[in-house]
Amino acid sequence: HEGAKQVMNNYNGRLPDDYDELLKISGIGPYTAGAITSIAYNKEVPAVDGNVLRVISRLYELEDDISKQKTIKKVREIVQDLMKGSNPSDFTQGLMELGALVCMPQVILCNKCPLNQVCHAFNNHTQMNYPIKSKAKKSPEYSFKTLLIIKDNKILLG
Repeated sequence: HEGAKQVMNNYNGRLPDDYDELLKISGIGPYTAGAITSIAYNKEVPAVDGNVLRVISRLYELEDDISKQKTIKKVREIVQDLMKGSNPSDFTQGLMELGALVCMPQVILCNKCPLNQVCHAFNNHTQMNYPIKSKAKKSPEYSFKTLLIIKDNKILLG
């Protein structure tokens, strides 16, 4: 809601076509800004989500942890380079669909993939090794005991 108000007040009700301007709007992060810029405005700006990270990781057998910002930046640069000279809207949507329908996390349909001839993971039979993602740290567990005493309509906690 806050972002919609910003668009109305600051951009005359129209989403800006500039990536950096989009990032100034509440609720719009790098992925959404990239998707809007490339799909709606047909500009060569990458939109990197989990699907794109997975596809690029497998395509190049990236040994980098996709949960790290430096890896996301590296993938953005790779995608930026790959999309040069293409129709950015089609490229972005195609890459996202590839990750959603063919190069999925647990089910990989490599034989249907248009990139299988140039995919390092497919050619080396290492698809399930990618992407590399560090295990989330286990949250600590806490145990508490609470004593509740009610006396004379007064509550005591201990």
